[in-house]
Amino acid sequence: MASSWPDWAYNNTYGVEIIPAAAYENMTAALPECRTKLANCRKIANELDPDENGRNFEVNAVCTEAYGFCFGATQTPYLETGVSIPEPLVVLSTS
Repeated sequence: MASSWPDWAYNNTYGVEIIPAAAYENMTAALPECRTKLANCRKIANELDPDENGRNFEVNAVCTEAYGFCFGATQTPYLETGVSIPEPLVVLSTS
């Protein structure tokens, strides 16, 4: 899901640019690191918490860091605009 946020917010099929170009570039530039962090989370979770109990401190730390990085890099710039998720579609339908 994180990988779709930059395009949805800037380079979408509706032609609505919710975020500035610089934010889009920063968001897309962060995606490789986000994917790496998420892959590391899945790997360590499979190794140390295969039953998905959620009680392994090391797994929780790695996955929390991955989530924080990915959310911050790919969703926060959009959320900071104050535009709610369905709003671009409302703008298009009323224009």
